[in-house]
Formats: sequence, C-alpha cells, structure tokens
Amino acid sequence: MTAALMRGPIRTMKSASGVSIVPFELAGTDQRAREILAGWGDDGVDAARRSLYLDFPFLLGYAGLGALLAAASAEPVGDAGRAWLTPIGWGAAAGAVLAGVLDAVENLALLRTIRAWRDPGADLGQEARLARQAARTKFGLVYLVAGWLLLIVTPVLLLDRLEAL
Repeated sequence: MTAALMRGPIRTMKSASGVSIVPFELAGTDQRAREILAGWGDDGVDAARRSLYLDFPFLLGYAGLGALLAAASAEPVGDAGRAWLTPIGWGAAAGAVLAGVLDAVENLALLRTIRAWRDPGADLGQEARLARQAARTKFGLVYLVAGWLLLIVTPVLLLDRLEAL
C-alpha cells in the first residue's frame, strides 16, 4: 500500500527533472544534492519529502518480511541436509533488519538535506555522504536477503520436496 502511495510523489519528481529519489539517495556530494533539489523545484522537493516520510512504513514492511522469511527458512534449509547454510540464513535475517535501520538513517539524512538546501552556506555534503553510504549498504543487504531467498531457499527446499516425492 505504501509503495502505491509513493507513485504520486515519484511521478512529480520525475516530471520535474527526470530524476527520482534513488539518484538523490546516491548523490553523495553537496553539489549533486543541490543540483537534484534545484531540478525538482518546490513541487518536486515537497514530493521527495512526502516520499521519504512514506518510506518509513515501507521499510518496516520489507525489512520485517525479509527478516521473517530468512529466519523461517534458515532451519528448514539446514534440515534439508545443508546445515552449513543455516548460519547464512540467520545472517540474511539480521541483514534484513540492518537494511531497514540503514534505510531509516538514509531517510533522516535526506530529510536534513532537504531542510537545509535553500541555505547557500549550508554544507549538504556530510548528509549526502551519509545517505549514500547508508543507501549503498542497504541495497547490498537487500540483495543478500533476496539472494538467500531466491538462490538458496527456493532451490534447496524445492529439491527437498521433489526428493520426498
């Protein structure tokens, strides 16, 4: 539901400058953050702010679901004769939680960037770097969890079920 609510703000940002929220998350410098914000204009910046606020419930959903699925699958994968994979599943569960925390850190840094961007003397670089590092790490962890679920859990449990037939 949150993802559906984000469509409007994302459309507003993209129509203003062709740039959505992800390039802003990865801006990393004062100059790039200012370029993106200026390109969006007031409507796009307001849309970005709304998108960031909507991302808080979204991150709870994907991080919680990812952690739940990874944790719930760790033991069954081990029970399917691959006990050495169980700690990786638990690590993926922890990674999902950490991804959510990093997404929150990223959102807060971007909201502080938006708050300060009209001040020509403000250095947006520190917040932009923090947001970029949090986003990169978050994306890596999300890929880890998705990889666990798609590349390990699905084939292992599917093969286990087929062998049982």
